[in-house]
Amino acid sequence: MDIGTHTKPYIMHPRTRANATLQLICFPYAGGGTTSYSAWLDALPRQIEVCPVKLPGREDRLFDPPHTDLEELLVALASDLESTVGQSFAFFGHSMGAMIAYELTRYLRRQDMPLPVMLLVSGHRAPHLPDRRMHISHLPNDQFITQLSHMNGTPAAVVQHRELMEMLLPALRADFTLCETYTYFSERDQKR
Repeated sequence: MDIGTHTKPYIMHPRTRANATLQLICFPYAGGGTTSYSAWLDALPRQIEVCPVKLPGREDRLFDPPHTDLEELLVALASDLESTVGQSFAFFGHSMGAMIAYELTRYLRRQDMPLPVMLLVSGHRAPHLPDRRMHISHLPNDQFITQLSHMNGTPAAVVQHRELMEMLLPALRADFTLCETYTYFSERDQKR
């Protein structure tokens, strides 16, 4: 996939705060979007500007091709970060978002780019530990949807809505591909 096909920004600024001293870049879980962090806009102190990441294949980017290659995603995120984020920023990621935030931090360091002042992660195994979950990204649609419903992360009403699931499947499948193909490399072994 050509990175040039992704021309819309990744990092959203739904409520710019002129006096903010920190921009908190929030990365979504598999299948998640910016709405995952909408409650944070009012919940966090005024010094923090919440900047959710909108990945291709969801919300108003529903028909943009989703990423299945982590390195390609990191390059696009780093480019957007450089052009839209101020001096002091932090990363928060949950589940798949934790893996992306972690690897983006490492990518920025390798590129000698500004680093987040904090890296906050939740809901993901330590990167060096093997993934013991069943891989589902390759399954036929009906089996993939069944496995999704067993994970209890997608509301039953969404899983049962056939047309909606057909629209969401490309992004969900891409997200699971990103997670399932992720391989940790130690910094001294990494030759990227």
